[in-house]
Amino acid sequence: MIKVGVNASRRLLWNYPLSKRFKILDMFLEIFERFKRREEWYVELGISAFPEVFGASGRGIKKQVALKIRRVADKRGFKLTIHPPHINEKLMPDLNLCSLSKEERKTSLNYALSTIDLAYLLEAEFVTVHPGYIYKGFSPGKERFLSNYLHEAKKYLIESLKKLASHAEKNGLTITIENMEPRIDVGYLLTHPSETKEVVKAVGNKFLKITYDVAHAALAASYYKFDQVKNFMEIADQVVKLHIHDNLCKPGLYGRVDYAEGIGDLHLVPLIGKGKVPNEAVLKVAGRKKLVIYEVTPLEVEFRLSLKKLREIFGIPDSL
Repeated sequence: MIKVGVNASRRLLWNYPLSKRFKILDMFLEIFERFKRREEWYVELGISAFPEVFGASGRGIKKQVALKIRRVADKRGFKLTIHPPHINEKLMPDLNLCSLSKEERKTSLNYALSTIDLAYLLEAEFVTVHPGYIYKGFSPGKERFLSNYLHEAKKYLIESLKKLASHAEKNGLTITIENMEPRIDVGYLLTHPSETKEVVKAVGNKFLKITYDVAHAALAASYYKFDQVKNFMEIADQVVKLHIHDNLCKPGLYGRVDYAEGIGDLHLVPLIGKGKVPNEAVLKVAGRKKLVIYEVTPLEVEFRLSLKKLREIFGIPDSL
């Protein structure tokens, strides 16, 4: 038995009208149904992908709507995880848990707490958050700025995560923190995967774990020059979920994503040779117990091929 699912996020679905977004999600689910005798299936709901339904961080959703979504999930035979909004989301606030602004940090924390409440209504297993950032824009001395304030921002992040983990514990679910890709224009925290385990240890609550984004880590490995698979082995005991997608391991340090030149966080379909991210090697280390979430553009044929490869990696007979 393996646990696998798909991310339904703003980045992947926003350009489509609402009806098309649901059709794309349904396409993924129809593929899942052909597998589900040997797998547990998940949908990672990106709150910002469906603002018409959820509002900001789930605050706009009525209880009866949440329960209806839960019934649909039960009927279709899949489980849920939740991904709150992030930087520059349309119709959504920034979620910046490490902000140097007390007011922004407080607002972000409240939105994240509301997302946990929504996850409880949906009976979701995980809520995955990004760590936040400490700088946006281009100006002289930006590297010095990041260095000077990184320690302070990490302290604020740990404080926020302690509150989120405590709230998650009360609601019987797990909060996970995701490693980010390295960028210069945005001072993301936790761009080196090892930092995620350090933060989890500092928080000290078993209801806080790691979502390991394999492709983000590949960009970081290229930038910081470390062995990604060896590094994953060092933090794997705290990882409960993986995001898999592909890229060419060329960091887009100013937020640049260039498909023609293969630069940045491309979110290509993994496991079919489109990029250079060592997804297969990481999955073999991870084993079957961790949840694997596809964060990919909705390309049906490539997705089917990738799922076949995933089953091959875990030694499961193919049924597609």
